[in-house]
Amino acid sequence: MRVVPSPLAAPLLAGALGGLFLSALSLSALSLSGCGDTPGYCDFPEPRADLPVRAVAVGTSGYRDYLDNAPSSGFEAYPDGGETRLIAGAQGGYMLQPAIRVEALPGDPDELCVAYRVSNASPDAEVTSGFEIAVRLARDGDFFYSQPVDDFLSFNFFELEGAELTLEVTVVGETFQGSESVTLTLLPAT
Repeated sequence: MRVVPSPLAAPLLAGALGGLFLSALSLSALSLSGCGDTPGYCDFPEPRADLPVRAVAVGTSGYRDYLDNAPSSGFEAYPDGGETRLIAGAQGGYMLQPAIRVEALPGDPDELCVAYRVSNASPDAEVTSGFEIAVRLARDGDFFYSQPVDDFLSFNFFELEGAELTLEVTVVGETFQGSESVTLTLLPAT
């Protein structure tokens, strides 16, 4: 996601709040832009058809780099055919917050940058089609883990409650690729 301030906003802000505010705004824009130096985000690796496949799991996680906890903290793979709770977002929508776990091999570095694609489909509810984001994976033992990302589904809680959702994730790194698809029943948010 790239954040580009409006060209009209700069003169207004500069006059009203001075250069300090513009500096803070520029730093905020960089932190949201997917820059290579931003924790948790990186540039997209280019997909290639000849990449070897690695095992990928999608699930829930308590990992947050700002909490300085272990990347494997609380990772629990979604069981295919299982259930998961919706999360009520602050702006009135409902989402999941999937994280991924990817097999690590001997010689792999401590961090990897991957393209992370999520596809959503439901026969029971209208849901967003998904998203694509570049994320850093942190190694913890035999696996790499991502932080959870917001997967907005819909504003219509009544349609989502009890609906079946097929969640497909695809991960593409510089030296591997992998995917997993799970079908879940959506439970009400708590």
